[in-house]
Amino acid sequence: MKEPNPKDLDRIDEANPSSDRRPTSALIGFATVAVITTTFVLQNRDRTLIHFLWFDVRARTWAAIAVAIVLGAALDRLFLAFWRRRKARRAAG
Repeated sequence: MKEPNPKDLDRIDEANPSSDRRPTSALIGFATVAVITTTFVLQNRDRTLIHFLWFDVRARTWAAIAVAIVLGAALDRLFLAFWRRRKARRAAG
């Protein structure tokens, strides 16, 4: 196997100034959200009774909130798809 030329490595570092190995803002944001999420889950491990329509379910508080967030995001996506389709139909005709 051929050893890399040190001059070539210098050129690579000069071509990519972001290779200074500092954490990016996205990585810092991800780590922050991960710590907050872990803290939230650990503090909300109690079981609670949830009533929905004719269902009665005992679930962990954090799981119930997570399901509500997922359902809310799905509802948002469905509404946006409907709205875009409606705008496209109005523009076409």
